[in-house]
Amino acid sequence: MKMKNLRFILFALIAFTIPSCRSENDDVMCTMEFRAVTITINGNQPDEYYTVRTSTNDTIRLNRDNINGNNVYPVLDDNYQQQIQNSNENFTFIGKQNGLIMINEPFVIKADRCHIEYVSGRQVI
Repeated sequence: MKMKNLRFILFALIAFTIPSCRSENDDVMCTMEFRAVTITINGNQPDEYYTVRTSTNDTIRLNRDNINGNNVYPVLDDNYQQQIQNSNENFTFIGKQNGLIMINEPFVIKADRCHIEYVSGRQVI
């Protein structure tokens, strides 16, 4: 009986040790959801909007096709996840009306190996 207990304990130790030995480069199971950070604009709506990545001055133009709500605008979505993976980045949402900047809102957004995630910034103005 003692030999069976010893085998069970050894098996359990090995079984629990093997998964913890995985490296960071192993495949990660990501959900299929598509995430976006958004801003809701009450009042006058912009006729042009885009997001600027502060570190590179990249201009990111997203469409509102997958965004619910008439006054809701995308700041960033999962299509940009790989560019900021495993980091926090500063972005600025710009909204224009008749060519003049009416909204200039800073955001911090991070990404893991699967999705982007909101960190800070006003999401309702």
